[in-house]
Amino acid sequence: MTKRPKLEAFGLDDPEVLEQATHLAPELFAALAIARSLDSATFPITSDDGIEKALAAAANSGDRFATPGVTITPKKARDSFPNEFLPVRNRVDFVKKVYLAIVIDHKAAAQREIDQLDKAQMKLRASHPIPKEFE
Repeated sequence: MTKRPKLEAFGLDDPEVLEQATHLAPELFAALAIARSLDSATFPITSDDGIEKALAAAANSGDRFATPGVTITPKKARDSFPNEFLPVRNRVDFVKKVYLAIVIDHKAAAQREIDQLDKAQMKLRASHPIPKEFE
């Protein structure tokens, strides 16, 4: 059996490394933060109502849970969490499934933006000025 490295080996005790990691994988850190806020009596979660209640309990910004890169309302959690992911047995299962649900939702939102661009409903804007010789 392979020995697991300690979290310190990944630099997670270093605030700069941790901040960079949260920017690179906001969905994962959101799932971890929500899971940390739930007690073991929350599990198993067997329905959309249970997912909505778990997010309501984790709310940290009014009626929503928010971290950089991720904002989830209880209704959004209910609507975006695939029923195939139920039941959620424990915190470990919760982190995996909520992480995937957030990633799926973010991918769907990006696809909607691409579809709007394809339909010319949105104008593509550069994030920086384009030199005149390339216009």
